[in-house]
Amino acid sequence: MKKLMNVMVLLFVVQTLFAQEATIDPRATALLDKMNQQFDSYKAYELDFKIVIQIPEMDKADVRRGKFIRKGTAYRVITPEQKIYCNGEYVWMYAKSGNEVQITDADDTDGDFVSPDQLFTLYKTGDYIYRINREFEKKGEKLAEIEFKPTDKMSDYFKIKMIL
Repeated sequence: MKKLMNVMVLLFVVQTLFAQEATIDPRATALLDKMNQQFDSYKAYELDFKIVIQIPEMDKADVRRGKFIRKGTAYRVITPEQKIYCNGEYVWMYAKSGNEVQITDADDTDGDFVSPDQLFTLYKTGDYIYRINREFEKKGEKLAEIEFKPTDKMSDYFKIKMIL
C-alpha cells in the first residue's frame, strides 16, 4: 500500500512538472498585449533588431542585425544580406548575394518568411507555449526575455526568444 501511494505521488509530481512546462505565462501574455497595443497606436515606427540563429551542428551562432520600418500596412526590413518591402498587398524580398527578387502575396502565410506582424503576434496563434524566461535591467530600462516553444514537435524552430 505504501509503495502504491509513493508511485501515485511520484506520478502526480511528474504530471505537475509536465503541466507547468506546457502552460502559458499570464505575465508574458500581459506584457505582449501591452507591447502590441502600444505599437498599434503608432501611425509609423522604426525598430532596430538583432536576430541570433543558433544551429546545433555549427560552432558559432549567426548574428544578423537590421532595421524594421512600418507605416500603416506597409513595412520594410533592411539587413546587410537582404531587403524586404511590403506595400500591404505584395512582399518583395531582395537577396543581395544572388541579386534576385522574389515576389509573394502579403497574406501568404505558407512560406518560410515570418513577417514582423506575425512575429509580434506569435503568442496569439496557439502554436506556441511561452513564458518569461528572465527579467533584467539594461541601461536603466527594465526588460524581459520571453521564450517561445512550438507545440508542434516537427516545427522548423526549436525555440524563439524575444526581448522587450
